[in-house]
Amino acid sequence: MEENFKYSVRELRAQVDGEEYLRECVDIPRFLECCRACPGYGGRWSCPPFEQDVSEIWKGVKMVVLYARLLLPDFAGQSMKAASRALAAEKKPYAEFLLCKEAQNPDSLALLAGSCSVCEECERAFGRPCRFPERMRPSLEACGGNIEKSASKYLGYPLLWASDDEAPEHLMLVGALLLK
Repeated sequence: MEENFKYSVRELRAQVDGEEYLRECVDIPRFLECCRACPGYGGRWSCPPFEQDVSEIWKGVKMVVLYARLLLPDFAGQSMKAASRALAAEKKPYAEFLLCKEAQNPDSLALLAGSCSVCEECERAFGRPCRFPERMRPSLEACGGNIEKSASKYLGYPLLWASDDEAPEHLMLVGALLLK
């Protein structure tokens, strides 16, 4: 029987001047290199390599609004496998939340937490165009954003890494809304 991960959710938000965020937390070459090391590199439309230069995304950004969904386990010692399922279940509604924020703010762009999860299998893997380009967005990290620094410096929580079998004190999805 699969165990369920028992947790509560805390929403976090921080607003950062665009120039400050770019200076403090964006390192495109470093994070594109990390993306190249990922087995999913080039396998999803939300992942590099992109058709446009990633630095173009950051041009004219006046404000970065970081949004995080913090998953707090109800008790210690829960399995990482169950925690991963919970995190995956939170990802889609969180992406919809960010897309809604984007729709409410003209001239903005939502950057999601991790790779796109709109489709079960991305069409890019088959050499076909995205089926939902109006909903697909890259992640903050795929655009050079340092999630670790963003989380600790602006959201007040460090990213924690799990052991193979036990979930950490909290799990976090971090995305952003870029306002021009």
